[in-house]
Parts: sequence; structure tokens; C-alpha cells
Amino acid sequence: MKKLILLFAFTLLISCENSTNHIHDGSYVMNISMFGVNVNSKADIILNGNKIKINGTINDCKQYEEKIVVGNGNVVLNVSEGDLILDLPIGKVRYIRIGNATEL
Repeated sequence: MKKLILLFAFTLLISCENSTNHIHDGSYVMNISMFGVNVNSKADIILNGNKIKINGTINDCKQYEEKIVVGNGNVVLNVSEGDLILDLPIGKVRYIRIGNATEL
């Protein structure tokens, strides 16, 4: 019985750890609106677990429910309604989700 309880606790711990690392996985593009029309190019940001590709550069990251911390914390992407928001001194840049592609 003790082995069964230990096995259950171990399985629960592993499943919780794996489920929190991929909350926002997918591909995102910068939301540019020109003359009332949204213009989107290829994916600017691709998230896959603890890796993020931003404009061709792959970095380590940590995903949380409300934000994504890139590298040593110099870049923080806030999450709002499924989109990513980067706060810059000149204003906010919004990246909208375009799909589930996660190939870095």
C-alpha cells in the first residue's frame, strides 16, 4: 500500500512539473496596424517549453501564468488575453498568437 501511495505522489509531482512549463507555447507576431488593417509577417516569437526564439535568437526562458521571463530577467513579456506584451520606454508592443507551431 505504501508503494502505491508513493507511486501516486511521484506521478502527481511529475505531471504538475510538466504541465506548467508549456503554458504559452506557440508562435506570435508583432501586431502592427496600418490604416486600420493588421499587418503580420512571419513569427517573431516562438515559445517551446523553457526555450524562446525571438527574431532568430534562441534563449532560455521561464513561463508563468501571467508572464514569461527571458534569460536572466532582462526581458519580461507580460501575458494579456493570450497575447504577449513587451513594455518598452516608448510604449507597449503587443505580440498576438498566430498558431501552435513550436519548432525553434
